[in-house]
Amino acid sequence: MITPFVVQQTGTGTQADHTVVEVTGTNAATEKVIWHVTLRPPHWDDVYSGFRVSVVGAEQNVAVVRVSSPSGDNAVTYGIDLHSFRQTWAIDQFSASAVAGGAVVGTAHEDTVGIAQHPAGYDLVTGRLRWQGGLNRPGFGRDLRLW
Repeated sequence: MITPFVVQQTGTGTQADHTVVEVTGTNAATEKVIWHVTLRPPHWDDVYSGFRVSVVGAEQNVAVVRVSSPSGDNAVTYGIDLHSFRQTWAIDQFSASAVAGGAVVGTAHEDTVGIAQHPAGYDLVTGRLRWQGGLNRPGFGRDLRLW
């Protein structure tokens, strides 16, 4: 089982208090934590706490975790290698919604108010952009660009 949760960490010395996301891997049969990864989401102006976190899916030994602001206007998606148990990539302003066929698909945010968005797909293993749809442009429709 892979479980993400938000943790408020108290700063020490000159370090300020901050919010992190802990992701744990637990053996369902023994109920013992096998591994954990700490993610440091960006500091978005509209959120100081209340992150929404979820596991989007896992495939090819990569787990995908989405962290978003309460409004959903800001998001970051992480890839976690399930062999080394470490973060291997992060995509800021991308809200992943599914993992399938070696890809992570979802919505890319072009702004921080949730107006300019477009569909996009990234490589599951590398986190590199594979394709993206165009922004919704009145009179022009959408286009699709492949990489």
